[in-house]
Amino acid sequence: MNTFKTSFDIDFTYAINSFVYTLKKTPIIKNIISDNIYSKEGFKLFVKILGLICTISKLVVSRLIYFFFIFGICNILKLNTNNLFIHIVFIAAIIGMFLNTSILNTSRKKYISIILFNMDSKKYIISHYLYDSILNFILNTELLYIFTKSLKISIIISLFSLLSKTIGEALNIKYYKKNNIRICDDKFLFILVIVIGITLLLLPLLGIYFGINIIIISTIISFLFSIFSYKYICHVDSYKLLYKRINSYNMAVNSKYQSDYNIQTYIDIKNKDKIINNKKLIGKTGYDLFNTIFFERHRSILSRSSNISMILVSVIFIITLDSIYQVPNIKIYINNFLINNLGWFVLFMYFINRGNTITRAMYFNCDHAMLTFNFYKEKSTILNLFKKRLLTIIRINIRPAILMGIFIPIIIYLTGGTSSIYDYLYIFIYILSLSVFFSVHYLVIYYLMQPYNSDMKIINKLYEIVLFLTYFIAYQVTKLNLSTTMLTIMVIIFTIVYVNIALILVYRYAFKTFRLK
Repeated sequence: MNTFKTSFDIDFTYAINSFVYTLKKTPIIKNIISDNIYSKEGFKLFVKILGLICTISKLVVSRLIYFFFIFGICNILKLNTNNLFIHIVFIAAIIGMFLNTSILNTSRKKYISIILFNMDSKKYIISHYLYDSILNFILNTELLYIFTKSLKISIIISLFSLLSKTIGEALNIKYYKKNNIRICDDKFLFILVIVIGITLLLLPLLGIYFGINIIIISTIISFLFSIFSYKYICHVDSYKLLYKRINSYNMAVNSKYQSDYNIQTYIDIKNKDKIINNKKLIGKTGYDLFNTIFFERHRSILSRSSNISMILVSVIFIITLDSIYQVPNIKIYINNFLINNLGWFVLFMYFINRGNTITRAMYFNCDHAMLTFNFYKEKSTILNLFKKRLLTIIRINIRPAILMGIFIPIIIYLTGGTSSIYDYLYIFIYILSLSVFFSVHYLVIYYLMQPYNSDMKIINKLYEIVLFLTYFIAYQVTKLNLSTTMLTIMVIIFTIVYVNIALILVYRYAFKTFRLK
């Protein structure tokens, strides 16, 4: 309990200082906040309570979204909503048993407490694991009751989830100690678990469900194994050594935290990309040459992101086609969803668009160095390079969009068609317009806000607010109940107006805002 209390004191102190720092970096508010606010006890208590409320709210909301997502899938499929919901939650718990472990996950909190402050690693791990287990059990039980309407079923599923995760944690620790890699990081095991999990999730399409009786038996078996698993977790004496081993490479490359290291490795240039085919540079001069060299050197990052999106779209298309032929009754639901819920594709395009990744690579591997030169901050330089970059980003993001624009009309046609033949064309234009919008949007806010400092940290809180609002608006569009024609017209008009306003803002203000901080 003392270790647990101390770790929370560290968390709250960190939260208070971070909160004040954020306020001091926020426009308008920063002029009101003074340094002596750190010493005000009433303010500290307020932030503690606010932090506790935010932490619990985040857990509740994220878990609710998770269950609502599963419940939404059940309603769309219309197979057997209650049994299907229980089946999916049960299989998801089994998948999470291997891939959603937490003890060996590194974090800023663990790094500060265990590595920097030298706290007793075993006491820290066990106390926090017990706290998380109890909290998750209570949350899962209460939230599952909303969907199952049965306290008995909710308790059993929550108990199975808790016990199976204990087994998974023990397996993960044992596997790491033996192979020096976590289960979720082992590509073969990761793919194996995903393939088996998806296979089990698709069983209801064949009329096979894992009902409550199977879950009860699984819970009893899990209880027996979890006793030995928990005993193993408590007897591991090398947690600090394990964390040092996990963090050692990260710390050697980047003296900050793992999240920073993950960002850096994500945008690192591969050695093979440093060699550029001279044929790509023939006839190019000035900013066109500069832009070509940059994107050629980053082709692995950019093509990888675009290719992954194309593969994802293709896999969904193939699975949908297979479902149409395997379960004929599903045609009407797919057709109805695609025709009446096109707004959901705004959210989908938001997630697969690589604009944020590309601008991050621009700053990390180019702009943060080039902005030290005065010529790079001149108005003509910024505008010329902006135009070249915009066209390149649109070309990258348009590939998966074209694929979606072709696949969706095909699926609609195979599931019963639409009232107007022009709807197929409208859908294609609609998807392409969304792709163009997000491509422009991310580049424009990057130039107008330039959120990174010289240490490559995001310090512009307004930028983070804009990113959140982008997601929020994309989600709100999913609730619009408009015809294909009307939605397409709205998106096209909005895209044209937004792009023109954005380009004007870049032309007028980018040379002032696009600078080092």
